Amino acid sequence: MTSILGYLELVLDEPGHEDIREELQVVRRNAEHLLNLVNDLIAVASERVDLSLAETDISRVLAMEVHAALPKAAGNGLQLVLDVEQPLRARVDPERISQVVRNLLSNAIKYSPSGGVITARATRTDEGLVCSITDTGLGMTEEEQDQAFTKFFRSARSRETAIPGAGLGLPISKTIVEGHGGSISLDSEPGVGTTASFVLPSS
Repeated sequence: MTSILGYLELVLDEPGHEDIREELQVVRRNAEHLLNLVNDLIAVASERVDLSLAETDISRVLAMEVHAALPKAAGNGLQLVLDVEQPLRARVDPERISQVVRNLLSNAIKYSPSGGVITARATRTDEGLVCSITDTGLGMTEEEQDQAFTKFFRSARSRETAIPGAGLGLPISKTIVEGHGGSISLDSEPGVGTTASFVLPSS
C-alpha cells in the first residue's frame, strides 16, 4: 500500500493528468483507508501500538475532532455538542488519541437516528482525564457490550441495518488507550443510547 501511494503521489505531481485527477484522488483516499485498516489490524493483532508522546491539550484534541465531524453529523440530522474543561494537559500521543476520539464519534454518528444528540465531554477527575462520547442512538445489550472490544465484532442490529464497519474501531481504541496506561469502557442501553468513555493518566 505504501508503494501504491508513493506512485500515486508521483502521478498526481506530474502534469498532463488533469482530466483524471478526480479519479486519482478517489484511488488515493481508498488506498489510504486500506493502509490505515492494515495498520489497525497489525496493532490489534500485536495488542500494542507505537506511541510518540508529547505534551498535549486533550480539550483541543476533542474540539478539533468534533469540528471535523460536524458535517457528517449534520448530514445525518444529528446535533453535535462539545462540553470540555480547558485546558486539559497530558503527555500522550496526540495523533493516536485523535484516532480514538474519531473512532468513538464515528460510531456515535453511525448508530444514531436522525434527530439525535451526540455530546463530547472532557474533564479532570481524581482518576485522571476523562473523555466521553454520549449518543442517543440504538444502544447495546449487555451481551453486546461484553463483546464490543472483540476484533471484528458487530452487533446484530448493525448487520441487520447494513451499517458499514469492520469491527476494529473499538479494539484499536482499547489498544491505544491501554498503551497510555488508561482504560476504556461502554455504558449502554438498547433504544436509549451509549456512552463510550476513556480515562488517561493526567501526569
